[in-house]
Amino acid sequence: MWCTEDWKMTDLRNAKLTDLLPKSVADQQWVKSISDAWHELAILILDFTDNAKIYTGIDHASDELLDILAVQFRAPRYRQDYDIETKRRLVKASLPYYMTVGTKAAVEDMMRDLYGDATVREWFEYDGTPGCFRIKIKAEGPIDIEEMLDILSHVKRASAHLDMLQLSTEEMHKLFFGFASVTVGKWSGVTADGESVFSWLVDADENALLDADGNILTD
Repeated sequence: MWCTEDWKMTDLRNAKLTDLLPKSVADQQWVKSISDAWHELAILILDFTDNAKIYTGIDHASDELLDILAVQFRAPRYRQDYDIETKRRLVKASLPYYMTVGTKAAVEDMMRDLYGDATVREWFEYDGTPGCFRIKIKAEGPIDIEEMLDILSHVKRASAHLDMLQLSTEEMHKLFFGFASVTVGKWSGVTADGESVFSWLVDADENALLDADGNILTD
């Protein structure tokens, strides 16, 4: 009867030549010396191999190497003061991200990841100027307009131009009319260069609030 054992993968860092030899040979001192020398050389080569891994070794890359890769990959939103795990995620996500860059979906995904609920409308959806688009964001916090426009420039199609940015604040207020209270927010319109051009109050369903004469309520 033949007996067989399950095949097992060999860890090269723990493998030695003496593991392959009969015990009567492996126990000899000169054989052990050769085996130890070969093992040290194998470890050195494996270390060199690991250090040569860049694209497949991001999970083990140093902080400095991640900074270099971020520049090479043009990692969106990347900053050198992020912690190392955040850097890893951004670098690893860069290549898949750029597979969709320039599309409406890429712009929406980026704005949502950064600022909250966001929608993009292209020019033909609001009878605008060909090649233009608008972004509407329900911000979860304060937005640095200059930073947002810089990020947007790396996401949008080069031939597309932002002609309006609509922002809603997260701060909600209570307005009292007689015995009723209405929860309201605020929508703001911002031009592509970051200049605020108008703002108005809205209810919880985003409908503009009007005064008794039918005028839109602003600040």
